[in-house]
Amino acid sequence: MIENYFLEMRKIGRGKYELLEFNCPIFKISRHFEIACEIERELFENVLGAKVQSGDTQRDGKGICKFQIEYTSDSKFNRKFNKY
Repeated sequence: MIENYFLEMRKIGRGKYELLEFNCPIFKISRHFEIACEIERELFENVLGAKVQSGDTQRDGKGICKFQIEYTSDSKFNRKFNKY
């Protein structure tokens, strides 16, 4: 069980962000089921309405999980709010 969920979001360019998870909420599951990381990435993509790519993962022995988030002019977020 995770008691706290620590993450950080950094802007790395126009419409581009990096999401860092310092304590992976699905770590125990992902050690047994690699697809869990892909499902989490797809969840972020659907919720945020942006293209999301995964990078480093705690499952692979890295200290954090990294996701690159990119809002494009045709993303659901931008169509709804007309900005990025």
